[in-house]
Amino acid sequence: MLIWASDEGRDILGDYVAHESLTLEFVVAPEDTKMFRDMGDDAYKFEQEAMTLNSHSYSVDPTKFTSDASLSEFYKLTSISYTPVEGNPFGATIEAYDYPFFGT
Repeated sequence: MLIWASDEGRDILGDYVAHESLTLEFVVAPEDTKMFRDMGDDAYKFEQEAMTLNSHSYSVDPTKFTSDASLSEFYKLTSISYTPVEGNPFGATIEAYDYPFFGT
């Protein structure tokens, strides 16, 4: 979804190896998102407990959601996680501004 929407195409992806459950760090208040708003305060449990399964070697640097014009116009970054070994942040959850598209 992000490759298609970005100016950079496949180059939007970086090496972000994570093969375990991780916490989320919300960059948008959950109540201001389409994905999490109906959860109320329970959404904040994602920041406290590692309960999001990650099984990937690639993801997107969170800064790309502001530096890539097409990506930033189409998708809102709603949370980040960090690679377990290096501690590098990566986009964990996203949602489209104008369409019912969500991604993890």
